[in-house]
Amino acid sequence: MKTKLKPSEKKSNFIDEIVSGREDISLQDLLRAAAEHIMQKGLEGEVTDYLGRDHYEPLSDKEGQ
Repeated sequence: MKTKLKPSEKKSNFIDEIVSGREDISLQDLLRAAAEHIMQKGLEGEVTDYLGRDHYEPLSDKEGQ
């Protein structure tokens, strides 16, 4: 079974590929990807706080009712 990744983890993996040289990309695109990663991490944190659970964590019995 394939593991689900958070969007911020996907963006982080992309940035790692750029830095390691596996992706040929401009500095502008690298900076854009880094800014998107920062915003995505913030958004994920806000959603986690609002929902009271982590990404892909199932609802508790109390929440499901």
